[in-house]
Amino acid sequence: MLWLSILIIFLVIIGVILFFSPLICQVSLEINEEINLEITCKLGFIPVYSREYRFLITDFFDDYIQPFLLKKKNKSPKFSKKIKLKQLNWNSTIGLEHANQTAISVSLLMTLKSIVMRALSSYFNQPQDIHYQVNPNYNQYGFETYCQCMFSIKLGQAIYMKFKR
Repeated sequence: MLWLSILIIFLVIIGVILFFSPLICQVSLEINEEINLEITCKLGFIPVYSREYRFLITDFFDDYIQPFLLKKKNKSPKFSKKIKLKQLNWNSTIGLEHANQTAISVSLLMTLKSIVMRALSSYFNQPQDIHYQVNPNYNQYGFETYCQCMFSIKLGQAIYMKFKR
């Protein structure tokens, strides 16, 4: 009986600590000859999810971009039905050497962002608050982007997805 009460107290303490621990997700994107995407999620300091994706640029275009350009309905993964996209803010600033190059790069980046936003809208059930913009910087050479997003998932579903994988 004493061991059972100690076990219950221990589990309650662990549950309270996990309940107040932040869920930290990091996304790393590297584009060279191929596209490398790394996603890691931690609950506090405990790794919950980690996955790395590698695509060739031509395969990425054929598999993901082309269906959206041709307006084919792409099936969303099963896990995305469990995740809710609450908020997404994505702001970028780009500046090149000449004003005409900056203007063209702004329009290309805005087109790319709209394709990504359309993909996210089809994968996640009715995103609530999505904002994205591209600002030209005609005075300075460089690229800067800021992305902030908020996802919601039930803790039981996250645990189930972890052990199912």
